[in-house]
Amino acid sequence: MPTRPVNTLRTKRQEQAAARREQLVHTAMRLFAERGYRDTSVRDIARAAEVNEALLYHYFTSKADLFRAVLAEYAPFRAVEAFRTAAAGPAAPRSLHDALLAFGRDFLARLRQHRAFVVAMLTESAHDPELGAILGEFLRTTGDEMTRLLAAYQEAGQIDPHLPLAAATRMLQGSLLFQFLANALQAPSSPEADDALLGDLVGVLLAGLQPR
Repeated sequence: MPTRPVNTLRTKRQEQAAARREQLVHTAMRLFAERGYRDTSVRDIARAAEVNEALLYHYFTSKADLFRAVLAEYAPFRAVEAFRTAAAGPAAPRSLHDALLAFGRDFLARLRQHRAFVVAMLTESAHDPELGAILGEFLRTTGDEMTRLLAAYQEAGQIDPHLPLAAATRMLQGSLLFQFLANALQAPSSPEADDALLGDLVGVLLAGLQPR
């Protein structure tokens, strides 16, 4: 009787494991948005995903560990990946203008798509030390990553060598987040309106970053 190659079996198991992990992360994000972090238990997530808790703990060591995975997948500050992709290329680093636009568009798209999750986590983190610490750790990590990417542009002469890059990172992220929070108090803006505003924000930021 013919047997399937070991590599094929391993690949299929890996694909199934990746799909299961993705399902758990998505389910957790949805419940965190609906109920909040504190009021969502590991048992709630396992039940909603239709798995037992033991299987969930096979992939994640704790609820906090699972929440970090949710942030890595869905949080708007992961738009730093879009910046890296736009910056890479045979003539790296590419146009800073294009990389900032790519970052901003992905950032705002993530905010629009996961609006309820972002609002719930920002609201709850002000009163939950554990959640606030996890979010703070995540923001520092993604901020440091963005600053390192901007450093390549500074070394290439596209950013004034005397400017503090960490401050530039905070200005970009803060302005985008402020725009989202302003819209969250009203009706969400359209992608077209966001893109027009983003062009203005990037123009202002570039004017401050460029060498004098």
